[in-house]
Amino acid sequence: MAENKTQPTRGSVLEFLSTVEHPVRRGDGLRPLELMTEINGEEPLLWGPTMVGFGAYRYKYGSGREGDAACLYGNKLADVDEAVLAELVRAGQRHMTSVLHQG
Repeated sequence: MAENKTQPTRGSVLEFLSTVEHPVRRGDGLRPLELMTEINGEEPLLWGPTMVGFGAYRYKYGSGREGDAACLYGNKLADVDEAVLAELVRAGQRHMTSVLHQG
């Protein structure tokens, strides 16, 4: 089975975000970083050269394909209701720490 193309790296999330030239885009990365760290307590991890994740989720499809995932994608933070985003992060955290770990 082939591995996912995007893998976690040892790169610094803050160093990566500090290289984003456009101030709005840089802020669009820093604010979710702050929010997700506050909510889930996980350390951010750079996946590939440009994706920031928190923790990891092992998934397996019915087809047998499996891998690790830990991402949230958005184009512009201004398009996102921050209260809704915070609740989605909380709900995901609850699911990851309770539902998936029962048994």
